[in-house]
Amino acid sequence: MEKKYIILLGILFININFLFAQISEEHSIHKLHYEKYKQSESKLNKFNNNISEIIPLQINPQKDLSKIVFGYLPDWEYNKGSHANQRYDLLTHIATFDFMVSSNGSVGYPSNWPWTDVINAAHSAGTKVIMTAVNFDSEDIRSIISNSTAKQKFFSDTKNIIQTYQLDGVNIDFEGLYNADKGSLINNFMVELTNYIHTNLPGKEVSFAGPAVNWSNRWNLDGLVQSCDYVFIMGYSFWGSWSTTAGPCAPLTGFTNDITSVVTGDYGVPLSKYPEKLILGVPYYGHHWRTETGEAYAKVDTSNGGYLGSTFFYNDIDKSEIYGLLWDEVSQTPWFRWQEGTQWNQIWFDDVQSIEKKYNLAIENNLGGVGIWALGYDGDKQDLWNLINYKFGSANIPIPNKPNSFRVIEYNENTLVLSFENVDYAEKYGVYMSYDGKTFEKITESISNTVSITNLMQDSIYYFKVDASNSSGTSTQTEVLAGIIGKPNSRFLIVNGFDRTSSTTNTYDYIRMYELPMKNIGSTFSSASNEAVYKGFVNLNDYQYVIWILMDEGSSDDTFNSLEQNKVIEFIDSGGAFVVSGSEIGWDLVANGSVADKAFFENYLKANYISDAPNNQSATYYTAMNMGGIEYNFDDGSHGTIDVDWPDVIKATNGAENIYSYKNFSTSIGYAGIKYREAIDKSGGIVYLAFPIEAVYNDLNRTQLFEEILNNFAIIPSVDGSNTIAEEYILEQNYPNPFNPSTIIKYSIPAVLGERNDFPIRNTRLVVYDLLGREVATLVNKEQSAGNYEIKFDAKGLSSGTYIYRITSGKFSKSKKMLLLR
Repeated sequence: MEKKYIILLGILFININFLFAQISEEHSIHKLHYEKYKQSESKLNKFNNNISEIIPLQINPQKDLSKIVFGYLPDWEYNKGSHANQRYDLLTHIATFDFMVSSNGSVGYPSNWPWTDVINAAHSAGTKVIMTAVNFDSEDIRSIISNSTAKQKFFSDTKNIIQTYQLDGVNIDFEGLYNADKGSLINNFMVELTNYIHTNLPGKEVSFAGPAVNWSNRWNLDGLVQSCDYVFIMGYSFWGSWSTTAGPCAPLTGFTNDITSVVTGDYGVPLSKYPEKLILGVPYYGHHWRTETGEAYAKVDTSNGGYLGSTFFYNDIDKSEIYGLLWDEVSQTPWFRWQEGTQWNQIWFDDVQSIEKKYNLAIENNLGGVGIWALGYDGDKQDLWNLINYKFGSANIPIPNKPNSFRVIEYNENTLVLSFENVDYAEKYGVYMSYDGKTFEKITESISNTVSITNLMQDSIYYFKVDASNSSGTSTQTEVLAGIIGKPNSRFLIVNGFDRTSSTTNTYDYIRMYELPMKNIGSTFSSASNEAVYKGFVNLNDYQYVIWILMDEGSSDDTFNSLEQNKVIEFIDSGGAFVVSGSEIGWDLVANGSVADKAFFENYLKANYISDAPNNQSATYYTAMNMGGIEYNFDDGSHGTIDVDWPDVIKATNGAENIYSYKNFSTSIGYAGIKYREAIDKSGGIVYLAFPIEAVYNDLNRTQLFEEILNNFAIIPSVDGSNTIAEEYILEQNYPNPFNPSTIIKYSIPAVLGERNDFPIRNTRLVVYDLLGREVATLVNKEQSAGNYEIKFDAKGLSSGTYIYRITSGKFSKSKKMLLLR
């Protein structure tokens, strides 16, 4: 077996080298990410932007890093709050990206500049803040580096920005130069800039973002390194959107061009003279392809989408646990694969093991340090920070990641059980509780990953989150989950599937929006993260109703991955009642999904995807209506949740019904929500809304909406009330209400144990009156057995106004009001 493996590996190695021309020219991931993620709009910065509040670099004697650790922070990551997860103690430099340079030399600013919070936090920790001067256009760059007026304008603007915001230097990220400009022209420019900055701003640094591969030796890399304080080697982009096969972003070995050959070959001359002036950059991102087979380095399936885009470490590491992490011995990098139907998918990325090997290369060759593209791409994971600490820092026990697969489960009438996965390096877990979902108090610490919270009051809601800690520090906290206990358990489960952080507002606590709706129906519930579901810690089939929160979860984080789809399919096929709402479900599963995603959407969510928003207009439609004309407004970002600016347009299919539309949008084109019931005498089914329930305001409207949704699952006898007998008389509120011209009235007649006949027949009357007490319609007047009933009331011929419907059955009598609006 071992010999066969070696032979196969050798053949693979030969084939791979035949394909080494995956990159035969420069490709800029900085540019690609800039074009995809750059946010041109300016949002209100929640921090103090007064430049007088900016503090200079402080000497921090506690900072103990053996190498430079240089990280780029793009403005799209700043804008979504990723800087909150930065470990300033493990960074020597933060390069704020991007200060875009025009052809005339004038310098623009990153979105929401100045980042006073980042500058001050970094400077307090002894971390330098660098401005990244950026341009990706060949002609612009030629003008900047060769036109004396443009050059002096750039020099002057750069000096003024460094002075004004008390920055610590400039990094030049000029990519896409003409070949003729890659030699003496750019090097002379860098010499002039370095001399200018050093003369006018002593102690400030000048650096350059250098290419990984010196194609055709057009760069004079030795001269480039000499021209400035140091060069950041962009050690990535070996595979990408241009590739014909799947493969590693940053192969360490195995190719004519790989990271090892770049450091020891392309940069071999400066490496032999001044290795301390070289910084090896590593990727915190990966790539996703659809491929023809599941083999490593499979051909890209261009007929089915081909390259699907960049991925980020924080997603990749979690997905690799789902699909199984594989290791490529040739490139010394990880990857994973999965099938959606017959379609193969592959993601190649870098993890702790592969990045550590690159760090070892930097250490072995005495490089000045390492770098990161880009800060924020690891989310709130601690893995890569721990690696930096281990290789270049104090090497203390790593700070643990936050607990995963969190769930809050009803146990009995006064106990909720909190559970989560054990976390590596965790010494204890902190448990925080709140009565309103906003103000939390730490109520206990535990060494166990299962914590029982007892002596709770019935029918009260309790919110929880947890973290993990050890002597080195504490993880970030989990999302907020909640539970209501009582008797009997209701078999409701609320699943939080909203993980998105980019271009949205995720406070991880939107389960709060279910407090009043659940209390209104008098129901208890449990809750869980979506990870707890797809990893099998929570079984959906233990519940009758599942409410799935997605908000504007989209393609970057998956609305439903394949494992989640399988769990939902099993639940629906078993007769469960499934409620899901979110504004990007169709966009993710259909517009950007696989064949299997589309099949799940149509066959189980029972919808056709029409468009990404009504009339494809963002930030325009914020009102949905039920079929009775009752309006439900959802958030534009000013009501405490998210901006639902792209609500999908859908249409019912495969036996489903359209139940919600968008105000001022033609239903001939599409709708905002659907429902599906397999049979009228079954309790299961689906309600799918293309706008988030949680974003509907105010509390009363959201509560009414939720009650409407649950009414779609009420059991209705197929013949005469023989299914699921109620325990007491019930007269429900009519639906819709207000209505025009018809509405549905539901009621239940109980069996009474101990009577001569447990299912007695009672004379039942259901009558409608006007406010003067005049009878306007008799809907039921006959003997009925115990069961659940519904009847349609058509108010044709009646004028607008309030009406009363009254049921009498046996000794029971009850009335309710309803409103007819013409």
